[in-house]
Amino acid sequence: MKKLGRLARTVAPGIESPLEPTLVEEKKSEHVRQHLPWHYIELGGSSSQTAVCDTHGRFWFTPGIVKPASGLVALACPGVIREKRVWYASQLGWPEEADPCRELGIDAIHILANDADAAALGESALRSRDAEKDLVYIALGTGVGSSLVRNRSAQYINIGHAHVGGENVCFGCRARGCLNSVLASAALPELLHERDYAFIAAALASAIQQQDIGGDITIVLGGGIIRRHPGIVREVARRLPNPVELTKAPGRRNRRPSQGCTISHRDTARRNSACLAPKASRSSARLAEVPSRGAEMSERWLEPVLEWAARAVGRGARVARVEALRENPGTRGPWLLHIAHRGREVRALLKTGAAAPGATRLEVGAVSLRDSFATEAAALELAERHRLPAPRLIAADLEGRTGVLAILSTALAGTSRPRDLDIRSLRALGAAAATLHAIPLSPQPHLPLRTRPRQGEDFIAQRRWAARYQAAPESERAAILDEALRAGWPANGLAKRLLAIRTTPLIQAAEERLRELPPPAGETVLVHSDLCGDNTVWKNGGLVGIVDWERAGAGHYGVDLGNLRMEESLTFGLAAADEILAGWQEASGREAEDIAYWDLVAALNTPTDLSRWAPTLPGATENRDAFLRAALARL
Repeated sequence: MKKLGRLARTVAPGIESPLEPTLVEEKKSEHVRQHLPWHYIELGGSSSQTAVCDTHGRFWFTPGIVKPASGLVALACPGVIREKRVWYASQLGWPEEADPCRELGIDAIHILANDADAAALGESALRSRDAEKDLVYIALGTGVGSSLVRNRSAQYINIGHAHVGGENVCFGCRARGCLNSVLASAALPELLHERDYAFIAAALASAIQQQDIGGDITIVLGGGIIRRHPGIVREVARRLPNPVELTKAPGRRNRRPSQGCTISHRDTARRNSACLAPKASRSSARLAEVPSRGAEMSERWLEPVLEWAARAVGRGARVARVEALRENPGTRGPWLLHIAHRGREVRALLKTGAAAPGATRLEVGAVSLRDSFATEAAALELAERHRLPAPRLIAADLEGRTGVLAILSTALAGTSRPRDLDIRSLRALGAAAATLHAIPLSPQPHLPLRTRPRQGEDFIAQRRWAARYQAAPESERAAILDEALRAGWPANGLAKRLLAIRTTPLIQAAEERLRELPPPAGETVLVHSDLCGDNTVWKNGGLVGIVDWERAGAGHYGVDLGNLRMEESLTFGLAAADEILAGWQEASGREAEDIAYWDLVAALNTPTDLSRWAPTLPGATENRDAFLRAALARL
């Protein structure tokens, strides 16, 4: 248990922050006097859990929120706590001023605390047997939470909204460039790697150094991101004079079935009745471990999808465990399912999406989610027929029979971008690309023609629209906006967005050169269309397979080869492009043609400024520009 659970092992928190010791003793005596169990609930933007302390002082931990049948309730949640109300907890889907009892459908909450304050006091108590230790606690998860503990009292400290730079807009304070906008889970890549730690640590250190806390107070780092990537602690320690420590919160032990109902904390439409029976089916018994984001992710929403997945594996199969593979899976996932079937475990990957006909995948030049899912299913079937290194399709629901679109595939064992991947390993990426391009393929309904990477994203067209709008007199701009809407641009903030898009002399020159060149001729083959190291799986230093086929289709092999060269150059520099080309040519047994053209296409199908597109790669824009200059020089 993380926040109130670990705090409950040492000292019960008070009703509001700061938490007063006298109130702590009062609540302790009330517990003893009434002989009632306590339910300590931690509510987060992406997950929640409950610690139950029975009348004998024993603690039990349950994922999700347990609605107590009897006893007392303590709640730790994001937001500002004022007079038993929670303000500004937007990541929970709550109104600006929320009554937590009403939102959760709980009769009474006896202790209410900010989650960072509760966690900070717990960390302080765990570090000292006699008196709580002064420290600063920072949690990285759905958002950035922080609290300062001095003299046994939790105090507000503005680390999460300290300005660190960048153009991201914070969902809380609405400002650009605060720490929360940069390091909240939604702003980070789905899968973090060691090379990302330096970026995260630099931003954290910058925000901490803006506070007047001195160089001797201990900094404690916790939250879901830190728990999964404790190496960030070491990187932060290198940048600060303060002692920097990893959370000491104990792991989740002594679990037992919940007494009462497990509820979705943001199923606000049915908050007074949203619960699962205590004797839930085996297939749904662990649903509360899946992080939720909005009412659409309640247990009721996910249960029929998991039942569908179990049936697809075979008669008698059941979902034993569910793992979200990114911090905020939303309505798409992916999730790793552990499915028990005939005495063995089947590991399967589940992706879901909104089944509404108008649901789209991309914001501009929108791609239908149905088309995207159909493409991935068709590509996986083709990959299996040709024995390509890719997951195998188990089942696909392209009609939304369970209420959502769904694709279930085998889960490849391994990791994306392992720690020991170096530039020489990039030859294996080039060779893997060559196996795809050995398969001739004509355009077809679910595997259409691809003329550039990530078809559906067209940054060249976006810059062209922006330049036209910016150059037009005021009297003509309304007509341009109407044309842009018909071309698929979203209406919300369109004029502001067109004014914000910029270009550079280098990009302008490259786009003019590209317009002069005819597309290279040649047969069309199977292309992935978003081929890069992040869409591969590795194990023991070897490439296991290629994943995320939702943009696949038929096209010139240069669509993949140029993109792969460009993407890896962002990380490793220009030398990576040569290694990838060498691996491709060795595996295919031929020289690649027109590679400078396809390098140009790949580099131009990126935003002008890559600081938000690739936020964890310092120097990405400069590396892209160097790649672009090299392509222009060879044309």
